[in-house]
Amino acid sequence: MDRLFLKLPIWEWLRKNHHRLWVRQVPNALTVLRLILAWPVSNQLYHSLASYNHGSGAMDVVVGISAVMVLFISDGFDGTWAHQVGCVSGFGKLVDPIADKVLVGSVLGNLCWAAFDLLPGSLAWAVVRMIGVLLILEVTLSIIAILEKAKHRNPKAEKWGKRKLATEGGVVFALVAGLWMVAAGVRTPGLLVVTGTLAALVAAMYLAIRSIWTHLANLAGHRSS
Repeated sequence: MDRLFLKLPIWEWLRKNHHRLWVRQVPNALTVLRLILAWPVSNQLYHSLASYNHGSGAMDVVVGISAVMVLFISDGFDGTWAHQVGCVSGFGKLVDPIADKVLVGSVLGNLCWAAFDLLPGSLAWAVVRMIGVLLILEVTLSIIAILEKAKHRNPKAEKWGKRKLATEGGVVFALVAGLWMVAAGVRTPGLLVVTGTLAALVAAMYLAIRSIWTHLANLAGHRSS
């Protein structure tokens, strides 16, 4: 999939025009934009779900989930752009992982509120607790990344982190779909969809643990060298 993506004509054009200032500034601009928009976009999605009333406000939900998905996609796009154009910067290396964690935390935090508003107590608490564990793992991963940078390492994006973020995007989409169905009165199928996201949350936690383990191994290897 990555190879097919990199064969798109846009990358060849960007490499040929890498000297243009705006081409070199786009990756950092996307990262900053994701950091700024993470909370307001996530909060708008929460309010559109919480106030949904059998059809009215459907466009608000569509706009909200579309905006969230665009922010998730931008995470992979800005890094690929920077590497293809050759404009990887210290600013991007520092801010990009922070923007990722802010996005994930903002979206999942707002969906926890929506879960309390729309789901039965036991299911809502199950969703919230699992999201809480995932966010703790995200914070742990951020701390380890900071320690790596403090040791003058520039850790590359590894496969587990990429897979984790893709899985988290799937969790968000499925959870929003289930909550939307419940809000629209399609209760039983919606609850089944939300229950299914618990398995996806377990997968995301597994990938987060693998990512943490990889970074710890890198950090330990650096210290012993």
